[in-house]
Amino acid sequence: MKLVRFATSRPLPSYLVAVGVGPFEVVDLGKVGRKNTPMRVIVPHGKTDEAKFAAESLPQLLKRLEDYFGSPFPYPKLDSIVMPISNFAMENVGLITYSEGLLLAKPDKDTINRQRSSAIVTAHEMAHQWFGDLVTTAWWDDIWLNEAFATWMEGKIVGEWKPEWHIDTTEVNDRLLAMGTDSLVNTRKIRQPIASDNDIANAFDSITYQKGAAVIRMFETWIGPAKFRNGVQLYLKENADGAASVTEFLAAIGKAAGKDVSPAFSTFLDQAGVPVLSMDLQCDGKQPQLAVSQKRYLPIGSPGSADQTWRVPVCVKYDADGHIRNQCELLADPRSTLKLEGAHACPAWVMGNDGANGYYRVAYRPATLDRLLKSGVEQLSLPEKIGLLGDVTSLVASGDVQASDALALVPKFANDPEREIVSATMGIVTAAAGRTLPDELLPKRHKFVRDIYGDRAVRLGWESAPGDSEETRLLRQSLVPFTAGGGRVQPLIDQARELARAWLKDHSAVEPAMLGSVLSTAAQFGDRSYFDALVTALATEKDRRARQTIFNALGAFANPELARAGMQLFLTGNYDAREAFFPLLFGPLKDRETRTLPFEFVKQNLDAILAKLPREVGEDFAAALPALGGGFCDASGRQQVDQFFKDRVQSYTGGPRQLAQVLESIDICTAVNKVTGPSVAEFLRKY
Repeated sequence: MKLVRFATSRPLPSYLVAVGVGPFEVVDLGKVGRKNTPMRVIVPHGKTDEAKFAAESLPQLLKRLEDYFGSPFPYPKLDSIVMPISNFAMENVGLITYSEGLLLAKPDKDTINRQRSSAIVTAHEMAHQWFGDLVTTAWWDDIWLNEAFATWMEGKIVGEWKPEWHIDTTEVNDRLLAMGTDSLVNTRKIRQPIASDNDIANAFDSITYQKGAAVIRMFETWIGPAKFRNGVQLYLKENADGAASVTEFLAAIGKAAGKDVSPAFSTFLDQAGVPVLSMDLQCDGKQPQLAVSQKRYLPIGSPGSADQTWRVPVCVKYDADGHIRNQCELLADPRSTLKLEGAHACPAWVMGNDGANGYYRVAYRPATLDRLLKSGVEQLSLPEKIGLLGDVTSLVASGDVQASDALALVPKFANDPEREIVSATMGIVTAAAGRTLPDELLPKRHKFVRDIYGDRAVRLGWESAPGDSEETRLLRQSLVPFTAGGGRVQPLIDQARELARAWLKDHSAVEPAMLGSVLSTAAQFGDRSYFDALVTALATEKDRRARQTIFNALGAFANPELARAGMQLFLTGNYDAREAFFPLLFGPLKDRETRTLPFEFVKQNLDAILAKLPREVGEDFAAALPALGGGFCDASGRQQVDQFFKDRVQSYTGGPRQLAQVLESIDICTAVNKVTGPSVAEFLRKY
């Protein structure tokens, strides 16, 4: 027997105490930061060489966090430990747990995307050591204080460490993602009252994380970064080793800002939804002005009311007499007017979300949008361009922009040198082209994708060339598979098949960053022999990242028979459900030929599926099952999903809200396609 005596710790929230047991090895990172904090990475036996990037990044990120918070790491040591099979990380005090893929990678198989994900998640979890651990929340309804803050902080710290990564573009895309969920009537508030386990399970979503972070970023911009940081430091100082709520947080921010920020901030915390601001440049008076009206953004078919307002910190950017000006005002009324300071003549253009930091959508009046597109685009930052295209995409679904007009913008931006702009145009093609496009128009859509992206995708190919920049490699990862599948580019499809077969014999045949795209594209157009070869490979594959890639490919077959066979593997294969559940059952939702099959599979096999699923509160996989009905886009399908799940979800922790959101999404999809379908059809027929 061995007796271990632990030193007395600072006061800790009980849910942040952890113990790790296993055949570990230790990678010592030395002593780091203001108090020479010992740092280690604890890995499964034999994997110390896979901690190379973690060893480089963790100390750098910790030092920058100490600088922002103005205080040393609050605990005696900081270990980062690997959980072999998991898909999350947890901010336990001094012993942060990470899934293996987040923390480890073989140096010769590491990828740019994995390293970026690793840095973002580790910065998030280390930020929690102050914001969530040193000061924790008084109750679950303020869990956003922990998670939204750490999400906001991860971008700030990683962006400071690696400015060439353009993390600000990731933040814009995350905001746009959260707005998708926030467009539903059945969405949550950021500060949602917690009355049950269902509420706790639902709390860890894009509203808490991405919307919460976007709202923090918006108010930081309005208040000023230096004052906001002073408020954060004051909050930590006043509440260290204790619990606090939003009241204490906003009081500290307000004290540092010199004004009460709570009334405005609370309009975003305590009501759900996305503001959409209609903007009209008016130059018929003595001074140019911007007329602004606000309402809640609602897609076509939504049962919600648009009669909702916020106190919105609106920041605009415009060309005043040849000089770029920036202006911020807090707008509280349904209709407001911003007099554009310093503008004597009519501005050449106005951008309604300066820096793309505002949590709102902008619906420009046609003449105002024309000015921006013709004269202002080149003056916009990369995040602002992404935000502009994201707004256009979303406004198709609300009926404020014609689908044909959105698609007509694609050629203007598709050849942009910035990969994030290219990705934004692919988002327009995916969203505006509609899920229920008639079969006879599919060749037209394929041709549109080929004509716009084909030459560039073929030049990039599936394999890197000597001297490729990181951005070129990342563009290849998104553009080539999108164009191969969406444009039916036969040379790219044939190459993917050839490379996939080669990889099954020799894992060095495909570079790690492209492996997932290669295997899944080959599967999209694959046959039974390829399917069987993937299953055989899975039986002997030990590398967890390679296993996940194979699972993803098995869920990507567009052939309905093979899609069913892939789902059946979830029941018949001897696989850990945490590896297999999402790729095998949710993968078929992506293809029009297979998207309703997952729901049929669940109806036929529900008891067997439930028997294999993890069912812990906070990780009850059954709660995700209603989302498998999301393949429908018609009233009949909606009725089937509702009837099958409405009673069953009561026993799935977090399931009732998941079902409500899926049903609402089906209603919206049905209504949007009815309205936008003719516009898309007209565009493609003329193309």
